[in-house]
Formats: sequence, C-alpha cells, structure tokens
Amino acid sequence: MFVVQAPHTTHRQRLYSALELYVALVRDLLPRATLWVDGGFCTHKAAPPADIDLVLFASRRLVQHFDQERWTRMNQLITLQNLTAMAPHTVERRIQPMGGLIDAFLAEEGNADDVALWDHNWSLVKDADGKIVDGERKGYLEVEL
Repeated sequence: MFVVQAPHTTHRQRLYSALELYVALVRDLLPRATLWVDGGFCTHKAAPPADIDLVLFASRRLVQHFDQERWTRMNQLITLQNLTAMAPHTVERRIQPMGGLIDAFLAEEGNADDVALWDHNWSLVKDADGKIVDGERKGYLEVEL
C-alpha cells in the first residue's frame, strides 16, 4: 500500500528495502520489539517521503544488559541528534541510520510515559507548511518483530 500503490514508487521501494534491512539488524539485537511507523511514508502526498519515521519499543531489562558491542550496534540503529564533530568543528543536527533513509528512536516497552509521548506526537496532523491542525488526529502503523 505504501510502496506499489503510492506515488513515487521507485523512491518508496528504496525506503522499504532500507526498512527490511533495518528490521533484520534490529532482530539480531532484540528477540522481540515493536515498531511504530509514521510520517510521509505512511501517506500518499504529492512530495516523496524523505525517510521512514519510526520508534522502536524495546524491553528496558534487555537493553540495559547490553554489552559495549551491542550498545554500539544499537546506537548505529537510532537517530543521533545534536552531535559535535572534532573536525572540521561542526555540529550535526542529526545523523540517521541506513544512510538517512530511516529516522529511528528508541523507547521503553510498557513505559506509559513513552507510549503517551509517541502516541500524542504521531497522532498530530500537520498541514503542508508543517503546522499542527487543531482538533485533528491520525493513525500510524504498529509492527511486531
């Protein structure tokens, strides 16, 4: 529905391929997790989606027991924001996984505050200028891994 039946099919297929690989990499780290998928990929708009927006809900107990290698791999799968590089002394607004095709955030599974935050933000409807449309709500996709 969001690839073949949507505008910009070729571009969307590239995004979907990145999502498939992303899910495989997450499964290597987490035996069970839930993804919420949102953003332009889940809509049929005139402009092509820049990326696939998602939040990864994972067990806190499992993640807090990651060793250094697993933490490094996990950090490569989530969006990192407000980074300062030593050279050439720049500040990156964000670095996204999968070459920028995925915009991913980590949240705690079962944490009511995390669920409420992401549900609220991703249910907002924005107009063409990115302004929130008062009184309107939308859905998002939930995928069990």
